Formats: sequence, structure tokens, C-alpha cells
Amino acid sequence: RRAELMATMLALNPSVPLSSFGIVGGHYVLFGALSPDSSDDDLALELATLSDNGVDAGLTFAEFLE
Repeated sequence: RRAELMATMLALNPSVPLSSFGIVGGHYVLFGALSPDSSDDDLALELATLSDNGVDAGLTFAEFLE
């Protein structure tokens, strides 16, 4: 199952805007970067996108968490 999980992460990684999958301290993570030059409106959009990515990742990988 681990190989399937990793293959799924690699396949999805290019299509997830502002976010990347990784492993930190033995834990799988989804992380993103925000621009320090963003306007307030852009920052709100970036935060909403990162939040949506987290929800989508949770739904996509739910079968691996059972």
C-alpha cells in the first residue's frame, strides 16, 4: 500500500496549486508557500487554495488512512 500511496502523491503533486507533498520526521505532509508580496486579496485566495488542497488531499488519501 505504501508504494501505491507514494505513486498517487507523485501523480497528484503537479496538479495541486501552491502545495507539495513530502515526508518530514517520518510523517507525510502537504505544505505550501505564501508570497510575502501578495496583496490582502491574493493572500486570502492563497490561504483558501491551501486549505482546499488540504481537504482534497484528506479525501483523496482517506482509503490509505483506514
